[in-house]
Amino acid sequence: PRSILTSSAFLSRCYNKMDRQDMNRTALEEGERNREILADISKRWSVNPALSVEFVAYYHDRLDRIRNTQEKLTKTMMSNNELSDMETVHSLELEHLNQENDESKAMSKQLK
Repeated sequence: PRSILTSSAFLSRCYNKMDRQDMNRTALEEGERNREILADISKRWSVNPALSVEFVAYYHDRLDRIRNTQEKLTKTMMSNNELSDMETVHSLELEHLNQENDESKAMSKQLK
């Protein structure tokens, strides 16, 4: 029987599923590569690595999340500034319209 990992259709379905679930494929592939390298090192020289792959991957992922959060914060602050400016303009318009309304009410009372 054929190995499931040699099926390109299966792999493309898995990649698509990972993309839909917002999984970081490159980070997972890099982690797997690092695990293979570390396994090779410990086999050759019988030396345990100083940092584990999970530890390094955690910090890489953490930096990505911090960067994404900072970008979202910047976008949100810009949007907030735009909305605040719009709110100021609308409140001035409302104030002007209320003043016109009061003037027309006063004129209406005078005409009665």
